Amino acid sequence: MKWTLLFAALISGFWVWGQDSLATALPEINVSDNRLSIPFQENAHAITVINQKQIQAFPAHSTVELIQHFAGIDVRQRGVHGVQADVSLRGSSFDQVLVLIDGIPLIDPQTGHHSMNLPITKEAIQRIEIIKGPSARIYGPNAFAGAINIVTKSGRKKSLAATFEAGDFGLWKAQMNANLPDSKTLISLSTQESKGYKYNTDYQLTNGFFRKDWQIKNTFWKLLGGMTSRKFGANGFYASPKFKDQYEEIQTSITALQMSTHTGHWYVSPRIYWRRNQDMYLFIRHKPEVYRNMHISHNLGAEIHTKYQAKQFTTGLGLTANRFLLQSNKLGPHARTAIGFFLEERIQLFDNQLDIIPGFNLHYYSDFGAKWFPGLDIGWTINDHWKAYANAGYTWRAPSYTDLFYESQANIGNPNLQPESALTFEIGSKWHQKNISAQWAAFRRNGNQIIDWTRTTDTAKWQPNNFNQVIAYGVETEFSFHPGRLPFLFNINYTYIQTELNTGEVRYSRYALNNLRHQLNTNFQLNITSKANINLTYRYLDRVSLPDYDLLDGKISWTFPHFSIFAQANNLLNQKYTETNLVEMPARWFSVGLTFF
Repeated sequence: MKWTLLFAALISGFWVWGQDSLATALPEINVSDNRLSIPFQENAHAITVINQKQIQAFPAHSTVELIQHFAGIDVRQRGVHGVQADVSLRGSSFDQVLVLIDGIPLIDPQTGHHSMNLPITKEAIQRIEIIKGPSARIYGPNAFAGAINIVTKSGRKKSLAATFEAGDFGLWKAQMNANLPDSKTLISLSTQESKGYKYNTDYQLTNGFFRKDWQIKNTFWKLLGGMTSRKFGANGFYASPKFKDQYEEIQTSITALQMSTHTGHWYVSPRIYWRRNQDMYLFIRHKPEVYRNMHISHNLGAEIHTKYQAKQFTTGLGLTANRFLLQSNKLGPHARTAIGFFLEERIQLFDNQLDIIPGFNLHYYSDFGAKWFPGLDIGWTINDHWKAYANAGYTWRAPSYTDLFYESQANIGNPNLQPESALTFEIGSKWHQKNISAQWAAFRRNGNQIIDWTRTTDTAKWQPNNFNQVIAYGVETEFSFHPGRLPFLFNINYTYIQTELNTGEVRYSRYALNNLRHQLNTNFQLNITSKANINLTYRYLDRVSLPDYDLLDGKISWTFPHFSIFAQANNLLNQKYTETNLVEMPARWFSVGLTFF
């Protein structure tokens, strides 16, 4: 049955079906890169945009659990509900994916394990933009395999909503989201906890986020800030499964001030921001004296993006500067400075049918010197519904301080590591009509000096090394269908990835050879009435290093004039599976909730 579904996904790649809200809205959405704002349908990259209706409808407790239903995205959770998770794109490592909130990079110099410590609930998100492929030219060095940009809601439309949820394993959640249009302010607060689905997997999670917008003449300002606090039992999370008493506490905060203005053909957008992360890890939860890690990292950034827009061409250029700081009892004190300059040109020819964007990003790191990332996008609009594209780009990433200096009983860092790089190619096409939309892509990433934690025997310590060549290639398709007036919609996507590590010395690889080989995601939504609907998702996942498995999740909801109720079930098939590090994920999990608005 599984292979029948995979074969059907491949064959159906020639016909693509699309959700009505998705198909009608996406071509009008401008993808919020940091310089050239290009409509979704015109962009010469494989892009997935998750809109607000999808965010609300999917049977997911967190943003992390939501994005794992989309093509090319591999989420490896330790525990549940986004408490700790790593995200990869197209077979990358978690360090090779850049996560942003409203264009602000959430880079952590300690480790990419903290990229998804998001200080925002999915209910405060307007949309999620997932840009796959070579993105260093657009976002900088850490967008090695792509970027995930989370666009928050503005406070311009008055609303007030409170949600309460309870479920298995002592789960309960309370949250409040308020839009105050008079002051153009969004406030989002939430708290949730669970007793855990097995010994020492309990957690407490608290989020607070605000966004304020205002305007002075033709200048627009945005101030945002947020904080997340995470406390959780980490049974087997970071060591052998027999070590069941691990524990971790994380506090992550972000503050940013952005401005945008324009004069004539010129648009200017400067911003400053500060991201702080504090990570405390105990090897034995109730005996901190045995082994304790404490890391505090800072990312201080300033950017200015400018754009000159004319009829046939658009020029984007600007500067970025970051100061990364780390204070750690295990890694020591460290600091690095990064300065970047970018330039790109969008040229539209033949009545805007041909779209060419050459550009580059030049980045200087105080501990690794200067690197530049050239890239080229080419798009051809065949007709009003169909666009073909190709792109190529050079990407690069400096090792984290965990890669360089971490030491424990099972791991040892490598201070001689060099930055990793890759040349990535992609071809694809997009097709769109009123109720039908699609995209497919084929890609190849030729990696050099790739950083991976490996070991030669099962008793040796894990250590990161640079490998001469790691190649990742594959195909992905995304399809949807909303048949006119019929009360249902259907989405399906499929990704195939193959990776090759060209060395005979490595027997065990922690990340480079742990990708999903086959990934099939489907989503079916049925509107029983205008006020009640059912959402079912099925996923088939075949990881290179672990047994394959199927997951079925469901959510049913009813909406009334001033409140709605919902019931959700995850892992309806009661599968036993792991996503990373042999951490067994939970069995079937039910919850119910009530939202007042």
